[in-house]
Amino acid sequence: SMLQISQEDKGDLYHTINEIISQNNGYCSDHLLYDEVEIRKPDFMKSNRIRTVNNLFFLCQKLFSQKFDFRRPHISKQGLLEEISVKNVALHLLGYPEKLSFNRYQGIANRLKWSHVTMGAVFSEIEKDYVRITDDSYIKKEHFDVSNESVIKIRQVLKNKMLNGYVSLINFTDWEEMPSIQYEWNIFLLRTIIDIEIADLRIVEIK
Repeated sequence: SMLQISQEDKGDLYHTINEIISQNNGYCSDHLLYDEVEIRKPDFMKSNRIRTVNNLFFLCQKLFSQKFDFRRPHISKQGLLEEISVKNVALHLLGYPEKLSFNRYQGIANRLKWSHVTMGAVFSEIEKDYVRITDDSYIKKEHFDVSNESVIKIRQVLKNKMLNGYVSLINFTDWEEMPSIQYEWNIFLLRTIIDIEIADLRIVEIK
């Protein structure tokens, strides 16, 4: 059957998308839209048998493809992103940061109602351009900087701790032996420095 969509309904849908977009830097996700329309226009949803997120997404795409960019699960301001992907959306909403906080990323992903699978997969993509320096923070690879002199000292400290050709990072606490660098010492930072600068050392750690 044909959908019963009045000009008023169309206007309401348009304003709803617009409102979400203006609150989220030009972006709206399919779930955000669905939950909002369900609250505002339950009768419209019922009479048009819109029961899934996809139903509503495709309907809006049909109605407003000239006004917004649609690519499931994303709806965005026209021309906002050259290529609409979840990774680009996330980086856009984070403000393309030099320093990235996982908690802040998680907050954005939750607000946009991304699934846990999407949230994890996207972070793995973003993470490729960053290195981890604390439990929660990551820094852009090209901005990460530890001097050669420091690397030599760090290598020496680790070499002195070798047992049977391996260095154990399990319960590692000897930070006072490490050279002073611009980052605060912790196990995540050490792991990153080993990965990038001292990759030939054989490491034992809890996976």
